[in-house]
This record gives sequence, C-alpha cells and structure tokens, in this order.
Amino acid sequence: VIVRQIDKESGDSRTVVLNEDGSTREFNEDTIQILMGRGHKELAAWLDKMTDRHMRGLVNEVTHRLCENSQRLFKLREQLEEASRMANFAYFGLEEDAPV
Repeated sequence: VIVRQIDKESGDSRTVVLNEDGSTREFNEDTIQILMGRGHKELAAWLDKMTDRHMRGLVNEVTHRLCENSQRLFKLREQLEEASRMANFAYFGLEEDAPV
C-alpha cells in the first residue's frame, strides 16, 4: 500500500509505503533534497536496493513535488508579469486602466 499523508499542523506532506511485513518507508521533501545532492554512482546504488513498491513510492513523491513546484513557479511567474506591467505603467506615468 502506498499513501500520501499531509500533516494538518505543519502542512508537510510525505509518501508512506506499507510493506508486506507491516514495516513502512517514508519519502518526503528531505528525501528529494538528499537525492539531488548525491552523485550518479551513489544514487544508482541506493536505487538498486529499493523494492519495486519502494520505487513506486519514490516516484509518487517526486511526481507530487514536481507538480507542487510547477504550480508555485506558475504563480510566481504571474506575479512577476503583473509587477512588470505595473512598473511599465508607472514608468510612463500612466494609469493602470490606460489603453494599451
């Protein structure tokens, strides 16, 4: 079983893999940061030790993080475009509702 959990107090999220024997393995933002800092050989060795279920859990976590970061980037881009638009109006001394 692979589930996604979100801590209600902190808002932190993680992917939890429940193994056949009842043990669990968790993947979270720290996991992704550690992976990004590893060299190719070290990363390959770590991934080789994973079960198929763990690999699916890791892929689930990476997918969620990618989507979250993509949404955050899109929002920041919209804010930057709006700030740029407002700066252009201010530079030319125009009102915001001036025809373009």
